[in-house]
Amino acid sequence: MGIKTIPLSRLERDLEKTLDECADSGETLVVELPDQRLLAIQSLDPNEDDSLMDELLALNPRFQALVAKSKASPRKPFPSGGDMPTTARKDRRVSAIYSAIKETAMAGRFELSKSSDGQFRFVLRAANGETILTSELYTSKSSAQNGIASVQTNCSSDNRYEKKESSNGKFYFNLKAANQQVIGTSQMYASAQARDAGINSVKTNGTSTTVKDNT
Repeated sequence: MGIKTIPLSRLERDLEKTLDECADSGETLVVELPDQRLLAIQSLDPNEDDSLMDELLALNPRFQALVAKSKASPRKPFPSGGDMPTTARKDRRVSAIYSAIKETAMAGRFELSKSSDGQFRFVLRAANGETILTSELYTSKSSAQNGIASVQTNCSSDNRYEKKESSNGKFYFNLKAANQQVIGTSQMYASAQARDAGINSVKTNGTSTTVKDNT
């Protein structure tokens, strides 16, 4: 079985045609995301793909929401229940795959690392690789992992952000838990507007479930 590697931009130009070509050839499609991550797509037997999608829907609420969104699109209506025509079934798969790929490409990620003195910390990176939040040092890996979970829980709430200005006139923010403990601190920004944009980026990327373990 061969492997075909393409950039995300090519897949975006003609998703359906590219997927059909890989299905016909039996190749595994590897998509290069902008941040150098790789995403593999494996073609399945026509009788297997719907059962796999059902499993994904049952196990992954986020994927379930993506498919629900694509099914609700006025451009591609889907019948509610019963057998759907082959074309509609194909549109459903293509729309769901595209949504999942875009979600992956645009999502940020956490990176967990271990320092030379044996302590642990994590950073949150945006999809372009920029560090947008850095944690404190933790004495154990599990504590750092709990810190990541706390970011995921608290990042969407406005009242969890403490906006600060340093003595040199730079702007930054802290993300705090409900008990007011600092979970992570941003980089320094030249303006309050840039700091606010950083907060919005943490809100967007902080719910990511992708954790790169560098320990």
